[in-house]
Amino acid sequence: MKKRVLGLLLACAWMPVAMAMADESPATPSSISVGGLYEFPDNARDSDNGYGGHISFNLPLQSRPGEGLEFDFYGLKRDADAGGTDSQLGLFASYTKGFGLYGWDEDDGVERYLPSFSPYGLLGVGVIRDDVGNSDHYVPALDAGLGLAFPLGWRGLALRTEARVIGQFNDKSVPDQNFLLDVQLRVGLTFPLGAPAPAEEGVSDTALTKECGLAVVDPVTGRSDCTVDSDRDGVTDNADLCPGTPAGTPVDLNGCAATASFDSDGDGVPDEADSCPGSLASSAVDMSGCATGLAPVAGEPAPPPGTKTIVLSNVRFAKNSAELTPQAKSLLDQAAVGLSGDSEIVVEVAGHTDSEGKANYNLMLSLLRAENVRQYLVGKGISRYRLFVEGYGEAKPVGSNETEAGRAQNRRVDLDKLDVKVIEK
Repeated sequence: MKKRVLGLLLACAWMPVAMAMADESPATPSSISVGGLYEFPDNARDSDNGYGGHISFNLPLQSRPGEGLEFDFYGLKRDADAGGTDSQLGLFASYTKGFGLYGWDEDDGVERYLPSFSPYGLLGVGVIRDDVGNSDHYVPALDAGLGLAFPLGWRGLALRTEARVIGQFNDKSVPDQNFLLDVQLRVGLTFPLGAPAPAEEGVSDTALTKECGLAVVDPVTGRSDCTVDSDRDGVTDNADLCPGTPAGTPVDLNGCAATASFDSDGDGVPDEADSCPGSLASSAVDMSGCATGLAPVAGEPAPPPGTKTIVLSNVRFAKNSAELTPQAKSLLDQAAVGLSGDSEIVVEVAGHTDSEGKANYNLMLSLLRAENVRQYLVGKGISRYRLFVEGYGEAKPVGSNETEAGRAQNRRVDLDKLDVKVIEK
C-alpha cells in the first residue's frame, strides 16, 4: 500500500514535467529547481533539525506574466532524540508570484559587483507522509514561502534561495498536538525547460551573447536580449530618461512623454521651445529658433538685437551616466554653430545631477558631464580657452527631485555666457 501511494506522489510530480515538455515555445519557459533543504522542526517534535532535498516544477501562467503554478516534492530526515525513525515526504501544489527583476545603483562603484535578483512568494496546499516512531501516516498541509532568485546569466540558469513554512494538520506524530509548524531553508538551482519566445528574425541567443557579452532576460516575457524595456515604451532601460511611463503613452527618443508640437514660423523649432517666434522659414536658426545662433536665457524674454547670451539647458544624461546621447550630440552640434559665429563669446560649461546618490559622487559626476561636453565642443573646432568647466552636483535643480521627470531635467549640462573676454595668442 505504501509503495502504491508513493508511486502516486511521484506520478503527480512528473505530470508538470510532461506538460512543460509538450509546450515547445511558450512566451516564458517552464522550469525545474533542484536543491537541498535544512529544517527547523516544530518545538513539540521529539527530534533535532532535519535535512534533505527537493525538486520543484514551475509552470508559468502565460496570460498572467510573473505568475505560475509550482509542484514541489521533497524528502527529509530528522535525528530522533528517543531513537527510531523520523522522516517526512511532502507533495505540494502552490501559486507563485514573481515581483520583477531588480538591480543596484552604482553610486559608489561597488554595487556593480552585486548580482541582480528576483523576489517571489508562494502559497499552496499539499499532502505529507510523516514516518515517526516506525509509524507512518498521511496528513493534509499548507505551505507559504518567500524567496530570491539570482540569474546567473548562462542559458537561463538561476540560483534560488527560499524560506518556507509548512503547516500540517497532524494529530498522530506528537501526542496532544493536532497542528505542527515546521520551517525550511532551501538553496538550489533553477533550469529552464525549453527556450523563451524567439528573438527577432535572424538574431540568435548566441549572437546576442557575442554582441553584448552577457544577455539579459526580460522578467516579463522571458526573452533574452542585450537590454530590457521595463515600461514597454519602445525605449530600452539603458537609454530611458523617464522609466515607468504608463503603457500607451507616446514618448520621445528619451522615453519621456511626448507632447504635440507646433511650429508657427516654420523654422523647424517647436513653438514651446522657440524663443524667437516670427523667424523667416528660410533663415538659419539655432535650437532655440533664433537666427543669431545665440539662445536667450530660459524663462526670460528674447533679448534685443545685438545682445549676446547663450544658454543650453537640455543636454540631458541617463541616470548615473556622463556619456553623451545621440540627442545631446545633435544639440551640441547646433551650439557649436552658434559659438563659431561669434569668437568673442566665452561660456561656462556647467554640469548638474539629480539628488539621488551621495553628494560627493554627484559633484564628481557633474564635473565629468561638463568635461565631456567641453571635449565634444573642442572637437567641433571651438577653442578650449572659451569653455570654462564647472560642476555643481545636485545644488542647482531646475525640476523636482521628487519625480522621475524632474530628476531627468536635473541630469543636464548648461552653457552660460560669461562677461569675460579671452585673448588668444
